[in-house]
Amino acid sequence: MQKVADRVKLIDWDNNGDYDTIIVKTAYVAKVVAVNSNSITLGPVGNSANAWRVLNNNSTLDFDDDTIYEGVAKEDYAVVTLNQYTGDYVVEKAETVVGTVNGLVQNE
Repeated sequence: MQKVADRVKLIDWDNNGDYDTIIVKTAYVAKVVAVNSNSITLGPVGNSANAWRVLNNNSTLDFDDDTIYEGVAKEDYAVVTLNQYTGDYVVEKAETVVGTVNGLVQNE
């Protein structure tokens, strides 16, 4: 199973209560398998072949070239996205969110 953590932003441009635009930023979940003074190495979580295509089959990211959260540690789970403007990767610590879904809209 592929693990994804896509971020979805809904925009109501004219404030009429209906969403006019949906922006999806694809993110991938990875596990930090090594950390040294210059870089981190990420490992796949589940079947994440698509994530490694996004990472150009390179699971090592440099602190100088990419945006990696402070305090990254081995065994952490991380959310990885590609900054489309700069071309660097953004690595954020994954957080567990607990809640209840109170509505679902399917294709209309």
